[in-house]
Amino acid sequence: MIDKARFYIFDANNKMIGNPFGYKTHKAAEIQTNRRGYTVHAAIWRAYHEAKGKNPDHTLVHSIKNGGMLL
Repeated sequence: MIDKARFYIFDANNKMIGNPFGYKTHKAAEIQTNRRGYTVHAAIWRAYHEAKGKNPDHTLVHSIKNGGMLL
């Protein structure tokens, strides 16, 4: 269930990754995207390289969206 007061991380393929309950602040979500060696960081770059292989002009690495934008 999407909570409009939380933030969610999406990879290059617009697939939600990370905590399915979202993050309380944008900064908390951003910290997860930059933690090298952790699952979220690895998933972001794996999806990016997959998308880049299909389309060399692809530039989106990840996005953080507020739950209110998703409802």
